[in-house]
Amino acid sequence: MATWLGNLLVGVFYPTLSKDNALGNYAFFIFVGFLIFYILFTYFVVPETAHKTSDEIQREFNIEPAPVAEKEINADPWEK
Repeated sequence: MATWLGNLLVGVFYPTLSKDNALGNYAFFIFVGFLIFYILFTYFVVPETAHKTSDEIQREFNIEPAPVAEKEINADPWEK
């Protein structure tokens, strides 16, 4: 969804910005600015999740790990 929105914004605004009376050849510097912002945001704000279990990741995001069932439940309605 975010990719589609980004492509829509570029498709709508770039033709207008790239005209000679607007920014011309420098129109993509706006998008480069957004790219640099998102790279820095990802580097400094988004936590690393490589080589971590789902419980460790949930703890990092302050999410309580899912409870583990104490006994096995047979969910097959046709089995007696």
